[in-house]
Amino acid sequence: MKRKMLLCTLALFVFADAAAAQRRLAGEEIDCPDPTQPATISVTPHPLASWPENLGDLVKTADVIVWGTVQKTYPVYGRFPENPCYLYSESEITVQKTINSQLSKFLMPTVRVRQWGMKVGKFTYEVVGQPLMQKGENYILFLNYFSENDVLYLAWVPWGKFGIKGDKIFPQVEESWTKPYRWEKPEKLISDIAEILAAK
Repeated sequence: MKRKMLLCTLALFVFADAAAAQRRLAGEEIDCPDPTQPATISVTPHPLASWPENLGDLVKTADVIVWGTVQKTYPVYGRFPENPCYLYSESEITVQKTINSQLSKFLMPTVRVRQWGMKVGKFTYEVVGQPLMQKGENYILFLNYFSENDVLYLAWVPWGKFGIKGDKIFPQVEESWTKPYRWEKPEKLISDIAEILAAK
């Protein structure tokens, strides 16, 4: 089940539209945006085949859960066989608290997190409903690890990102199960996560 949910999440990352995927499978060249040229591009991700219906779904899917602060964000782009239009941002997060980690290698003071979309110079590639993380912002992040490039990605984009302003939580997505956390202190969310983990 976990692998199935990860694949659903990855579906957001790979292609901006189904036509591009079909052209790639047919061996055709795909026109990708050029980050060296001025442009502002907005894309709408494909709807997920499934999504988290409660906090437990997020907790059970995530390999790593951290509370941290964005120190810097930089673009990562290129052309790769598995993804010819790789347009991402990578953020370095200073970890204030590791809430859970199934991977000992991520029990460290800093983690790197990639997110679809990027901004470099006068080029902006934005994903509707998925604002990029910015320097100085604080989050509780639910993350998945992919060994292919040794990087963490947001789990269940955009559900896997809870913003923290001051001492209040601001969920990225307004759902019936996320609304109760709005304006709550981070400790409330952390406590609920701990209860779910204890019951596993």
